[in-house]
Amino acid sequence: MVKVAGVVPFIVMKAMALADRLKAKDAWDIWFLLESFRWRNTALALTFEPHLQNKLVREALTKIADNFNHRSLRAAGSSGLR
Repeated sequence: MVKVAGVVPFIVMKAMALADRLKAKDAWDIWFLLESFRWRNTALALTFEPHLQNKLVREALTKIADNFNHRSLRAAGSSGLR
């Protein structure tokens, strides 16, 4: 059995790394996960909903919003960094 992080902890971890390191790999990992949920936006939103009161989760989502723009999220392979 391989243990992996859940969606919320993974996104939080990657958002913090992205803000601290500004490495394209962190942006790519976030983009890839969001793209894989593209057809299940409601499922992704519902996954985050119970965690939105958590300060760290809110901070991570803000960092993602600060570092991505809508056009770059649609561009396959784009790091999305501003």
